[in-house]
Amino acid sequence: MRPLWVAAPLVASLRLEVIVPSLWAHAAQRASLRQRFQELGPELRAKDYRVELHFILGNPVGASVDKESVHQERAQFGDLVVLGAPENDEEMLRKCRERQASGKGNKRTANYSALDAMAADESAVDDSQGDSRSKEEFLKDFFRTFKADEAAIRDALAAVDSGGAAEVHEALDALLRQQQALEASFTRQAHILPAYDVQQYRSTLKALAAEIATKRELLAPRKKFSFKRRNPAPGPAPAGYGDADPAAKPADGPASGAASGQDAFLGERIAELSGERILRKPGDLEGRDVALRDLQDCRIVLLDRIGALHVQQLTRCEVVVGAVSSSALIHFCKDCVFTLAVKQLRLHDSENVLLHLHTLSGPIIETSKRITFAPWDITWDGGADLLAAASLGEFSGEAGAWSEVQDFNWLKRQASPNWRLVPAERRRKPLKLRNAEEVLEHYSQLPLPPALPEMAQQEACWQNDAAAGAEDDEF
Repeated sequence: MRPLWVAAPLVASLRLEVIVPSLWAHAAQRASLRQRFQELGPELRAKDYRVELHFILGNPVGASVDKESVHQERAQFGDLVVLGAPENDEEMLRKCRERQASGKGNKRTANYSALDAMAADESAVDDSQGDSRSKEEFLKDFFRTFKADEAAIRDALAAVDSGGAAEVHEALDALLRQQQALEASFTRQAHILPAYDVQQYRSTLKALAAEIATKRELLAPRKKFSFKRRNPAPGPAPAGYGDADPAAKPADGPASGAASGQDAFLGERIAELSGERILRKPGDLEGRDVALRDLQDCRIVLLDRIGALHVQQLTRCEVVVGAVSSSALIHFCKDCVFTLAVKQLRLHDSENVLLHLHTLSGPIIETSKRITFAPWDITWDGGADLLAAASLGEFSGEAGAWSEVQDFNWLKRQASPNWRLVPAERRRKPLKLRNAEEVLEHYSQLPLPPALPEMAQQEACWQNDAAAGAEDDEF
């Protein structure tokens, strides 16, 4: 196998696609290449390279390969791009070799060469054979594989029964990863699927995600909550810890909001504030959930371990959270900077947001634009203990999953225009302090409203992107 390297330049980093023509019988060679790329992964990420490995294969129909092994390899690795033509189609192989040899030298075809090659291969089938049977077989095979994976997820979901909350979340997180892998496999093939089928597959994937979320709420629910301003506990704030007092811990009896027909939210609620500074030291929150809503020109620093983070309708705010044991859900935010250590992050309906992240899985964005990502950059003695208490591993810097962004509104093969990685030279200076008290003291001295100089530094990402996009606007 001779790989074809295609470099698709991004503003924030270099994205490399390694495209390897292969035969179904060469599974051992594919396994060897995967192993080599896995070994190179940390080194490449350290150089700010994003690398994708894809194997281009013909339709397995007629190939000397076991169909079960085909399904297993596609489901396990998700890096196989299957064309409509069979692998013994000499005309298709000839055109692939010609394409690889010519290189298609201009910039635009370099960015889209993988897509062009697939289109040319399908055209070769139509022109040289005049036979649609191979493509029909591919569509049937994809349908069978997709349905088998869908059924496996649904069966496993049905088997998740009541138990400890930790076990339920672990099982459902694994199913969510399977759903995301199935979605990634669909996305890679969407360009050659009929439009009606694309919509059906997409609806099925959304339904699977919704069913997993429903099961989570059924077996390990969190209390419903309403967003209301909590009156601070009486008494002066601890020296050096900001302008607002930590909210009182929830009492054993029912909350006053219960009379309205809604269950009390037993976590920390910060809402309907403007130009305020809220600081929490280690031990203030003790793993409780936190809800932020309707904040403007505020600085929120929670240097503790919390459960889940719910954010809605923030404008020109800075938010720092030491460790989120569960997920962070962010909605309707604009012109904000977040610094979060979290297991999973989902961002919806937001604009012009900068996120400095340590995360265990790739961030997900939806119906959002001008979103930029950088690695977590705050260190102090005790920070690693917070991560360990929240089961978040160790700070991984450039090598972390923070850069593996998924845009659920962008299914094309080229990079999404809605997000960028901030290059190293455009990032803010890392904050390194001795202990939590110094971190809180640092944020207590910063002026309000937050100046957010990081936003100006990363603005060049979008300026350069607009200039590069002018040349390829028809795409």
